[in-house]
Amino acid sequence: MTNLGSATFVAEPGAIDGGGSTMCAIASDGNVYCWGGNGELLGSPQAVVDEPTPIANPTGQRLVQVSVGQHHACAVSDSGDAYCWGDHTYGQLGSFGATEDVAELQAVATQSLDPGEVFVEVACGDRHTCASTSQNRVFCWGDNSNDQLAVPDVASTTSVPRVIDSPVWGRTATLTQLDASMKASCAVVDATPVSTHTIYCWGRNTSGKLGALDPGHVLTEPLEVEPAANAANVEFRRVSTNFNHTCAVADDGQIYCWGRKEHKLGTVFPSISGSDIPHPDRPIDGGRQYLDVAVGTNHSCGVSVANEVFCWGHNENYRLGVSGPDTPTPQQVVFPSR
Repeated sequence: MTNLGSATFVAEPGAIDGGGSTMCAIASDGNVYCWGGNGELLGSPQAVVDEPTPIANPTGQRLVQVSVGQHHACAVSDSGDAYCWGDHTYGQLGSFGATEDVAELQAVATQSLDPGEVFVEVACGDRHTCASTSQNRVFCWGDNSNDQLAVPDVASTTSVPRVIDSPVWGRTATLTQLDASMKASCAVVDATPVSTHTIYCWGRNTSGKLGALDPGHVLTEPLEVEPAANAANVEFRRVSTNFNHTCAVADDGQIYCWGRKEHKLGTVFPSISGSDIPHPDRPIDGGRQYLDVAVGTNHSCGVSVANEVFCWGHNENYRLGVSGPDTPTPQQVVFPSR
């Protein structure tokens, strides 16, 4: 039994997301509903909420996209406003009036935006938030201890959205997707005049997950993820990053993963020594084409063009959707018949 009433969940990209121990989804009534084990996000003192619970929305705005971090979440409305709720310890809600914990939608400050500029997509990391706008700019706020905001004059934290001053995008490039994770952020950019889908990342390069040669190094500005020689001509259209690995869907539908090996990359690399793969090198096993990919702390899942779900990596708590050991080989998740 849920609290949805007559509403139903929306089957659209960006309408559902999970972070930490919480899931949130947008329903047909334009509100966001959350469930799981994080009271800061659920507006409830209970440790666990076992059914979708509406987040207070005093604005009445219809929400169209949601992103969930470790202890906070944000959403974008159909009019281009951004709202956040949850933990505000590091300024990750982007709101001047917010206290440490907020149980209802708080408007993200917009004084840094140009007239007519609105938010398009929001991405929540562990303790920071980034958002793209209608003018192909990226604003970030919250914790900057690992340069995950890519704003050099913010030493620690800020609750004011700050624009990333980067030459790799702007009014002549299109930001097609944004993602944030623990201590890092990534964006897919469609550059013009020649259409090239490229990933740029910034923040802490744990295990080489940001596509840079020096694992653990901090990238203070957005840098292009450069594929290895095996994937020299590959372009990407979707990206997902987490604690120590990243996966992306290429234009041909194949998924590439890089970062910490440990069964997380969807294939094995017998000819490459060491524990990290710092660049997109080879696609995951199976030869399938995918529409999207989502990366967890130690596992990943992809949705194929045949609307099938495959997962790989660590299988603690059955996170791969099947019984069995940890595996680098994508395993199909079989849904019960209805």
